[in-house]
Amino acid sequence: MSTRILLLVNIFPIIGIIFFDWNIFSIFFLYWAESAAIGIFNIFKMFKIGGPLSVPLVIFFIFHYSVFMMAHLMFIMVLFNPGGMLMVMNQSDLIIYFKDIYIVLAFIFISHGFSFVVNFYQKKEYSKTTLGKQMGAPYARIIIMQLAIIFGGFLLMLLHSQILVAILLVALKIFFDLKAHNKEHLIKT
Repeated sequence: MSTRILLLVNIFPIIGIIFFDWNIFSIFFLYWAESAAIGIFNIFKMFKIGGPLSVPLVIFFIFHYSVFMMAHLMFIMVLFNPGGMLMVMNQSDLIIYFKDIYIVLAFIFISHGFSFVVNFYQKKEYSKTTLGKQMGAPYARIIIMQLAIIFGGFLLMLLHSQILVAILLVALKIFFDLKAHNKEHLIKT
């Protein structure tokens, strides 16, 4: 069931590109926000595994993960900003620009929440890992995001087609998400 939800949520950006004029900036911002959701749910997972003893590692994780998140957001704003590299978007511009992705963002949080409740709690995945392993788990996503930003920017300069790069990015994300989901939940492919 969680695999189907994951696929459904990942199809939304393609719909956004085709029907709602989303661009590469919208897609990168959405994926950046999903990385934030992954980090937030990881904090809950760490608390479940370590209880009160996890507080120092949770604090370290929040600080360290936030540094990566802020760096990614800065690169996304500079490389993929629809107004050009030097345009700075204020909060009201972002609200207007992203009005179409808020619903998808809500589904992303619901998808990760569903997986958290069903897989981590009900299927007791927390009993199969350690606090240290759980703290490091979201960093695979950080590495993929860094590579996507670098190669996405390169492809955009090379191909001059936001739609083509966005569709390629979505396809790669679906592939990596399914692979990570199956590995995390020990599903044979």
